[in-house]
Amino acid sequence: MLTDLNFDEIDIGVIDRLVENGVPEGPTLEFKRDQYTWDQDGRKEFLKDVVSLANTFGGHLIIGVREEDGVASEVTPLTIQDVDSELLRMESLISDGVEPRISGIRQQYVRANEAKEGGIFLIRVPRSWTPPHRVKIAKTSRFYARNSAGVYEPSVEQLRTLFTYTASSLDRVVAFRAERLALLDANDGHIPLAKGKGRFVLHLAPLGGLAGQVQQVDLDQVYSTSPELWPIAADGLTPKINFQGYASVRGGPECHGYTQVFRNGSIEATKVNVWHEHEGNRLLSAAAFDEWLMEPTGKYLDVLKKIGVPTPICLMVTLQGVHGAALAISQDQRWSIGYQPVTQTSLEFEPIIIEQYADRETYKTALRPVCDALWNTAGYSKSQYFDDRDRWIGPPR
Repeated sequence: MLTDLNFDEIDIGVIDRLVENGVPEGPTLEFKRDQYTWDQDGRKEFLKDVVSLANTFGGHLIIGVREEDGVASEVTPLTIQDVDSELLRMESLISDGVEPRISGIRQQYVRANEAKEGGIFLIRVPRSWTPPHRVKIAKTSRFYARNSAGVYEPSVEQLRTLFTYTASSLDRVVAFRAERLALLDANDGHIPLAKGKGRFVLHLAPLGGLAGQVQQVDLDQVYSTSPELWPIAADGLTPKINFQGYASVRGGPECHGYTQVFRNGSIEATKVNVWHEHEGNRLLSAAAFDEWLMEPTGKYLDVLKKIGVPTPICLMVTLQGVHGAALAISQDQRWSIGYQPVTQTSLEFEPIIIEQYADRETYKTALRPVCDALWNTAGYSKSQYFDDRDRWIGPPR
């Protein structure tokens, strides 16, 4: 199946075999002989096909393959003068004409073999974890789904089921974090942690992975990314394959942190010792918190993208064992202490949804609500380490 293949490795040989094997269209596969027209009707038809895949099981839209009675019968390459502009046109149409936005769509132009000129457009649409999506263009506002017979408009009852799907996906994420934190509290995890002055815990959980809809990660591929899976604030690491998947473990007689990649693509990263004592106060550095959060998040998300884990990704941060700690703030090369200490034993920050992979600066902006919430515990309205455009600038030097 196409969904089992690395998207970037799909070439014309794979497409040719669809024809040779007489692969039929279905809930996850749609063939089009010609490129869509870009008049109003053509744009609606294109968005209908994309939305129907996202609202059902996900799948592939292949433009440049003729079907006969629903079965792939011939590769009909498209001759496109400006491929990049055509890809951008489709990307922009999906972004502007679908509500809510569909995360994780991939597209490419696959060159035909030497015997034919041109190529085909291949679009991979992931199963959405925030359905239902609707086509909203030129006074059209309609929902679509797919079955073995093709595209259809779902009934009210079917739409109700789709609307509740998002809540159940997030419930699984929350349950995953609760289970993992309980194991850490009991020190009953597969990598026991040293006792220390609190813990920082970062979870990155693909919604599809927790629902069992994502192929298990390739552990050899994960192992090859060890330099990007460095444990938080560690000076060294020991990479290993374990029962859960892959782990990068901080060195030393006791474990003060690790980065665990689970087989479903989820990541758990831990760091022991998050506060220190100074003149009778427990101090939690706001600058250090941001460093533990910002750089590892960017690296870990890059790894998930590289090993083919689809978005959306739910990011969750937890501080354990921080009761009585005060926020230490760097201002003009001096330290000040927040207005009030933390009154809870643990701080479980609200989940952040990473809709699609991006650059490091975009991730930092997305993490602002977590940083703001930490400053809220100290009596501040928001983090002082972001500018007015939500860009992370860090503490003043």
